[in-house]
Amino acid sequence: MLDSTRHRIRGNKIKARLREISTLEGDALTPEIRQEADALQTELVDVETREAAAAASEPDPQTTTTDTTDPETREKRELRSKIGIADFVRSAIQGVNPDGAAAEYLDALGIPARGRQGVNLPLAVLDTLPGRRVETRAVTGGPAVDGPPQEAIGYVFERMAATSLGVMFPSHGPGMAQIPRVTTPPPADTLAKDADAPDTAAVITLDSREPERVAGQFEVRVEDLAVYPALEDTLAEQIRRSVGNELDKEVINDLFGVATDVSAQTNAVTFGSGMSLFAALVEGEHAYGYGDLRAIIGSSTFAAFDSKYQSNGDMSLADKLAMKLGSFRVSNRVPAVASTAQKGLVTRSASGDPIRVYVWDAVEIIRDPYSNAKKGQVIITATALYSPVHVPHGTDQVVEIHPKLS
Repeated sequence: MLDSTRHRIRGNKIKARLREISTLEGDALTPEIRQEADALQTELVDVETREAAAAASEPDPQTTTTDTTDPETREKRELRSKIGIADFVRSAIQGVNPDGAAAEYLDALGIPARGRQGVNLPLAVLDTLPGRRVETRAVTGGPAVDGPPQEAIGYVFERMAATSLGVMFPSHGPGMAQIPRVTTPPPADTLAKDADAPDTAAVITLDSREPERVAGQFEVRVEDLAVYPALEDTLAEQIRRSVGNELDKEVINDLFGVATDVSAQTNAVTFGSGMSLFAALVEGEHAYGYGDLRAIIGSSTFAAFDSKYQSNGDMSLADKLAMKLGSFRVSNRVPAVASTAQKGLVTRSASGDPIRVYVWDAVEIIRDPYSNAKKGQVIITATALYSPVHVPHGTDQVVEIHPKLS
């Protein structure tokens, strides 16, 4: 039976019972029945959500597909379909290793079951919520892994401002991240017939990146995992927000630190000067046109841009930039207005060599059963390791703008 059909059958049973309850009056509508109705209403929302998600992810019954993936990848995919966030959080709360399919999945990915005082949660498991697409890609330079794609955290935490700037988050196994960089490229020249090519060797260095740490905390009771059917989604969303928000903030701060600084405009922005500001960033090497520019701006800048119109009054500056740029987004990561100007970030993407932040391939779930022991709660800390931002082309690839707002 398809998951969508199973959820639909359960939903119909719930609706039938709710219709029966709705006909009761007076003494027949006891507190117990009212409590049952409330629980059924909550469950119905969850069931309908899962039904819609399952229906969207199930193959068209009229279409026959052939799975061409290798046996190892199919095994990992099957194991992942059997597990969820709660399997790992429950193990962390109880202070034990994950068992069953969760243990097999960790072993298949080559990730140790235990962290320092908790459990390792593969990033891939954060992307197994109902209704979310699942992709399988190989990690460059390593074995095929059924888990996070090259944009690991950027896919799991897809609302990050850094992702909108084209920053990629390759997953990384144990050890230090080492990125080869050609500091002296081999020369090239147009040669006469029979002339020797230049023999100067290229100089390649390794740009090493030690991991840094972001963490977020939440409190949970093991009883909750058994009582609330939708807690799985809540736990995943909590981890996404706490770890993802902090990671996003650090990456954006790093980008502001390495960006080329464009001087603030002398006069308050107009439609024409705003377009000229971005047109000047198209330099023909790292940006061939507006579509190669990705920008984040502050809310005050957006308000100013949205109030500046073309001479014919048909389109605002904000609308025009949103239409022409590769990405144009408001972010609260941008500093507040200072001296009538507000910072913004623009990245250039034509080189095809993206800005990277390497992310170690598991979120560590650390258990603290002591701090809130009197309340019967366990504090869970979700920790992710990442490398400082790597900008392959340096300051030519990311620019800091300062549009004057008034």
